[in-house]
Amino acid sequence: MKEIGGYFELEVNNFDMLHKEAYAFNTGSNCLAFLINARHIKKIRIPIYACSSIKATCKKYGLALKEYRIDNKLRPANYLEEDMKLEPEEWLYVINYYGQLEEDYLYKLKKKYDRVIIDNVQAYYQKRTENCDCIYSARKFFGVADGAFLYTDADLKEEYEKLEYEEVRENMSHLLGRFEKSAKNFFEDFRHNEEKLARADIKKMSLISKNLLKGIDYENVGRKRQDNARFLQEKLGKINELDIVVGLGAFSYPLMIKDAEKLRDRLIFKNIYLPLLWPNVLVEASEDSFEYKMADSVLNLVCDQRYDLEDMKYMCELLMGEMGDL
Repeated sequence: MKEIGGYFELEVNNFDMLHKEAYAFNTGSNCLAFLINARHIKKIRIPIYACSSIKATCKKYGLALKEYRIDNKLRPANYLEEDMKLEPEEWLYVINYYGQLEEDYLYKLKKKYDRVIIDNVQAYYQKRTENCDCIYSARKFFGVADGAFLYTDADLKEEYEKLEYEEVRENMSHLLGRFEKSAKNFFEDFRHNEEKLARADIKKMSLISKNLLKGIDYENVGRKRQDNARFLQEKLGKINELDIVVGLGAFSYPLMIKDAEKLRDRLIFKNIYLPLLWPNVLVEASEDSFEYKMADSVLNLVCDQRYDLEDMKYMCELLMGEMGDL
């Protein structure tokens, strides 16, 4: 029976949600897990430079794994240039690092290899590659406790409708707390939520997160991220060992530079918190590889919608000051 009256809940948002046409899951890993089941995937190629959760998901479902290298343009090395072959029933998992893979390039990969899954977790504003399975993560771009999207032409509707919704009301203290106080006061709550999601069963995105995502001005957010990243590129591009193209809704600005680890640690004491992506690669890759260098020598400079150009200027000045002291 429907409730009428009583105290108010969160306001209901009704604006268009980016990726509203996709299947909405609780996590990006579970998008992949659901796709593995739906496509009956048994073999997959994944890049060496990848999040541990991707590899863990593939191993959990018993997939035969092959790893491949990426080049300095963050592309699968030689997969378009040479006559590479997938084994029968094998799939190619492609990560769109920092949104650096153009739509035309991804389309050519799909056309050549057909069985391609594109991980757009770092490219929320990238359009779906036509007729290709694509995964997106809302948590990497917005203040929500869960949320990821899957585009696929596989017939998932019947199985998807059987899923329960994720429930996050008890796991939002890091979001609500940081709104009123500093991040360091709620970092343990954040870690707890991350660990819980890593163990989560396949579920639909929570109603709370979906409601929050329906209240966002996506065009404004996308432009603000792009403007911030362009400013960082103008100030730091000459010392960046990566050749970065700044697009709409930039994930972060990846600055490949000497002494990145020391600089990251020093900036913490200035209240600048830069995420270290995929430290598992430092154990899994050889020290002379490009993948190891990506994990070890990239500062992921924050450029999201919470900040403006003055904040970018302030961060650059702190960074340059610390570089001068090394």
